Amino acid sequence: MEWFKKIIEMAADKNGSIEIEVLIKEFNREFGKNAVIKSRYDELLAENEKIKTEIKEKNDILAQYEKIDIQAMKDEIEALKQKQKDIIKDNAIDLALIKAGARNIKAAKALIELDGDFDENLLNEQIKNLAQDENSSFLFSKNSDLSGFMPAQGESENEKSIDEMSYSEMCRYLENNI
Repeated sequence: MEWFKKIIEMAADKNGSIEIEVLIKEFNREFGKNAVIKSRYDELLAENEKIKTEIKEKNDILAQYEKIDIQAMKDEIEALKQKQKDIIKDNAIDLALIKAGARNIKAAKALIELDGDFDENLLNEQIKNLAQDENSSFLFSKNSDLSGFMPAQGESENEKSIDEMSYSEMCRYLENNI
């Protein structure tokens, strides 16, 4: 309010009376520099409250992130990576044993010794040695060719449908297919 006091002093003459025209003129000139209209003040106040609320929300989020134990997360990631490597290694061993014709994967797997990093050549050599050793060769079949099964054959084009068969043809059909 110092600015307003200065305006009043400027508008006052030597006798102490105030010249209204000078007061109004100076007030209008200085008002924009030193004061804000009520509606603008209310807008700024609302914006200030909104910013304070946003800052509080951001600080709350930041506080949640500060509670996170980064080292524990790194340790968990490393444990998961090691678990993934172990699963890949186990699956590779299982696949190699299946290809080698192992009859009992679990028993053959127990005889394999892989220390440190996984080496496929070392694995294949160990499996080959196990299959040839007289103490463990029973775990492997001599014929390691895997073959699937032959699905049932559908009816041929020359066969009649059940609706077109006679009673004796239907009896023969049922005897052969049941």
